[in-house]
Amino acid sequence: MKTIQVHQVVHDLPTTTGQSLKKNGKPARPAKGEPIGVMVARVVDDSHYAIAVSLCNPGRVTKGGLVGDDKFHAKTGLKLALGSMVLGEDLPRVCVMPASTQRSKNIQAQYDGFILQAAKIFKDKSRRTALPA
Repeated sequence: MKTIQVHQVVHDLPTTTGQSLKKNGKPARPAKGEPIGVMVARVVDDSHYAIAVSLCNPGRVTKGGLVGDDKFHAKTGLKLALGSMVLGEDLPRVCVMPASTQRSKNIQAQYDGFILQAAKIFKDKSRRTALPA
């Protein structure tokens, strides 16, 4: 059976070896932080695969506490990521811009590891950055 889709949950505080997987596909060491999003790679046609990312809104800190933050739900995040892939939406800015905060550095490190993992899994296909409209 051929793999057509892989996904990985993005954590707020990843471990340094969180990207290396055991033979059964589970992480070698679970991440420490809360889940804040999901990355998905899926085959879109015979010779291409695409990657999409769905992240929670981190909110902002005010005098009263944290305002406007989202709670992450894995199934909903995965459906949102697949939907953005079908629509051909761009990746979040935190994945394509240089990392400026600690949160963006953590997300960027997990994203880079996921790209390498997807390239190994779909080695017979090339990565498509934008889907045709």
